[in-house]
Amino acid sequence: MTMDQDSNAMADTDFAVDLLRHVVVGLVRREGIALSTQQFGVYLACYLCPEAATMRGLVQEMEMPRLIVMRALEKLAELDLIRREPDPRDSRNQILHHTQTGQAMLADLHSLTAGVNELSVA
Repeated sequence: MTMDQDSNAMADTDFAVDLLRHVVVGLVRREGIALSTQQFGVYLACYLCPEAATMRGLVQEMEMPRLIVMRALEKLAELDLIRREPDPRDSRNQILHHTQTGQAMLADLHSLTAGVNELSVA
């Protein structure tokens, strides 16, 4: 790796970490739903990974123990961020659905990240 490539990689990493900081601080400042890191990760996987449309797919996608994912899903359902229903083909599995509340939170995330992109261009 050349010095320029190394410098660009570091700048990309710095931007990614700053973006994460900006989003997390924005979420903490706003009123309403507060999620743990695990719950937030499960939420993002549910909304951004097509393979995570079922609990089984989510466990595989995240490479996390089923019990941890189940607990996170319980909290997300309690907060109306997702809706779960039994999989008619396999009662041990659950189908995960997006909700209006969850879609609104995703829109908030898009707004927060757009703000960072505007700052980085300036």
